[in-house]
Amino acid sequence: MSRKTAKIACIFLILMFGAVGGFGAASEAKPTVDFADSNLKCAINKMLRRGDEVPITLEELGGLKTLYACGFGIRDLGGLEYATNLERLELANNEVVSILPLSGLINLKTLILENNKIEDASCLSSLTGLTKLDLSDNNIENIDFMANLRHIGWFGCANNKVADISGLKGLNELNILDISSNKIHSIEPLRGCTSLDWLDVSWNFVSDISPLRDSTGIYELWVVGNQVVDISVLEHMPYLVDLNLNENKIQKIDVLGRLLLLRSLGLEKNAVSDISPLVNLKQLELLDIAYNPLSDYSVLKKLPRLEEVWVGEDASSKLSNVDNTIVECV
Repeated sequence: MSRKTAKIACIFLILMFGAVGGFGAASEAKPTVDFADSNLKCAINKMLRRGDEVPITLEELGGLKTLYACGFGIRDLGGLEYATNLERLELANNEVVSILPLSGLINLKTLILENNKIEDASCLSSLTGLTKLDLSDNNIENIDFMANLRHIGWFGCANNKVADISGLKGLNELNILDISSNKIHSIEPLRGCTSLDWLDVSWNFVSDISPLRDSTGIYELWVVGNQVVDISVLEHMPYLVDLNLNENKIQKIDVLGRLLLLRSLGLEKNAVSDISPLVNLKQLELLDIAYNPLSDYSVLKKLPRLEEVWVGEDASSKLSNVDNTIVECV
């Protein structure tokens, strides 16, 4: 064999083995995830700090522990079921209807789904490790699935269509609860929720707040826009700092005189005619007493830390002895 022929053969063999090597590399390509919604893919790629259209492998998705995908216009969560190691997922301000792909993400501890179009959240019953869940501003009617989430500490479900909160019964680790702006008549299931620190049941149809008898650690309570008359249960909440009872049917407020830590109190649009029980609230800074049938405001002079008071326009003539710099007519 001539030198020229041998050289050509050598080059041929190099090219051949190079091609074989190339095919081998191609055969080892990592599988990628096919996302139903390109906006979801875009959000994940941004988390990975790269171009929107870069293919996302199963390995990459499975390695994510945190995903922030708020406000991306996401409608379909298909593909996210492979993110099995996620511990924190935030999908607020999207257009999601179905959250079924999340049902197997059992490592989730925090899930934020605020302001979407979700109607059915029952698939979340399998996520028993959740400690924080926000479903506010959706179209949810049924929260029975919550009964399975025994370790939940923070639950937001404001502005939905919930009437029955039985699913919250016995959630003894629940600290923060927002169920405002729903269709709730009874908060009886909250009886025994002894860990509650912060509660908002505003803008419902609640008339009885006595089920909160054992929630002695509450420091902030909002009951605005309900039908409450009797607030005697508040005597069992000595740590209350912020209390808003605006727009109810309250007449007697004697019990409030025992809440010595109060800094903010709302009583607007009730039927209170005597505010003298407030004389003991030496920590009170903000007070809303507008639109109540009051004639005597002299107690306001005895509240040394009072910074701002809201009263109705009709009260201006009755406040001659009160510091006008702290009074605002509404």
